[in-house]
Amino acid sequence: MNCCIDEICNKTVINIENGCKVGYVYDVEADMCSGQISALLVAGNEKGLMLRRPECFRISWCDIAVIGEETILVKNIPLQENNHKSGKSIFGLFSK
Repeated sequence: MNCCIDEICNKTVINIENGCKVGYVYDVEADMCSGQISALLVAGNEKGLMLRRPECFRISWCDIAVIGEETILVKNIPLQENNHKSGKSIFGLFSK
């Protein structure tokens, strides 16, 4: 599958281990020697807000499980306090 960087940016990132929204892809990190993307830089703020550079964290390319049309599913992400405060887990949709 081939895609452009602008197609990856602003996609929603979901942690497949707990179903929580991690944030949005803000930027990518590339290995200049191999020409391959090595990581995604994910920001927790709303997509499209580029007034200032947001606080980002790095997700290694090997931790990406699936890249879909609107979302990216990732694994092995350390639990973050702000992800649990929002309560936006996709698993909550299916529970009683």
